Amino acid sequence: MLTMKATTYVRQSRQRGDESQGSPEARRKQTRALIDSRGWTFVEHYQDLGASGYDPTAARPRLDAALAAIAEGRAVYRLDRLTRRGVGEATRIVDELRRNGASFVSAYEPSTTSARN
Repeated sequence: MLTMKATTYVRQSRQRGDESQGSPEARRKQTRALIDSRGWTFVEHYQDLGASGYDPTAARPRLDAALAAIAEGRAVYRLDRLTRRGVGEATRIVDELRRNGASFVSAYEPSTTSARN
């Protein structure tokens, strides 16, 4: 049986230092809990803090690194943490994941799950 591997990614336009639900740490914990609850193997966590998901010129180097390191899975806190550039870019990223044998999973929006288990 093939073990699902998962990489997590969070993005935040403005870095917050608190422990609220919207904090990067809370998002990391929530995506990790999803991975653990499904029995997947955690690989690595990536985050871009202070990176716009809307501005097409904004650099998101950790997203680029995560996409380059895809194994078999990914979990993000919420789709809008991946991108705010619209459905076109979200589709492009999900298509790239699928070409690499990966799936997109959101810890917040279960209807976006396209992974096994």
